[in-house]
Amino acid sequence: MKIGVVAKPGDKSISKILFEILKAASENGIEVFFDPIAASYIGSDKIFDLTRETPDVVVVVGGDGTFLRTVQLLGDRQPAIMTIRLGRRGFLLDVNPYEVTARIRDLLDGKYMIVRYMRLQAKIEGRSTRLPYALNEVAFLQPDFKVVRLRVFKDGEPLFSLDGDGIIVATPIGSTAYSLSAGGPIVDPEVQSIIVTPLNPLQLYLRTIILPPTAIVQVAIRSDSPRARLLIDGQYSIDIDPGEIVTITKAPIPVRVIRFQRLPIYERVFERR
Repeated sequence: MKIGVVAKPGDKSISKILFEILKAASENGIEVFFDPIAASYIGSDKIFDLTRETPDVVVVVGGDGTFLRTVQLLGDRQPAIMTIRLGRRGFLLDVNPYEVTARIRDLLDGKYMIVRYMRLQAKIEGRSTRLPYALNEVAFLQPDFKVVRLRVFKDGEPLFSLDGDGIIVATPIGSTAYSLSAGGPIVDPEVQSIIVTPLNPLQLYLRTIILPPTAIVQVAIRSDSPRARLLIDGQYSIDIDPGEIVTITKAPIPVRVIRFQRLPIYERVFERR
């Protein structure tokens, strides 16, 4: 087994955790490599490139941002991902630092489950640009603090028109992120669906719509609208011009995450500060 470790940038305090991973893995005959950030923290020359190499297991040490960035860099590749949570806000990560040695042993002994999380795929019609998959959400915003004007369709049929700050198209796991902060519902991760949440619409009757995972969602930037900015998982952004259309569907490839216990989704939602 080959493990690749990805670390949160700008936080050398996690070097202790990285040394624990290295020690536990070495004692159990597991080959460990580090991304350049992690390697710089502990002075290791065993470096791998996440954009090109695919270890058997990727271990993410950090918070949700580090996890989401790692998932985007992996793209279509599907190694199992083990997550080590730092701080209180690592919502998607489950292993605490003090558990590292025990969980590495559990990993070697096969004492874990693989949970698959649905993602979204967005395409800009008429452009060849390939956008990264979204684990949490695809958001349409207005970068210049103006009112954006959008039309939203499901399977070619109109859903609604919106004048406001934008919309969020989220996955079930993403329903507890940006969409929830915008007033959207909490959707159980086991209920596959696509959640469309308006952002501060002038049309006060507009509310979140929950669609089946087979839905084809299209978001059109109206010709009388300023440009919009498409933001994927808070990690990737691209500007969308008036008249352009973005199509969003369920991605063909989920994320495979190693869980040593069921992630306490509701407990974490209601305990967040």
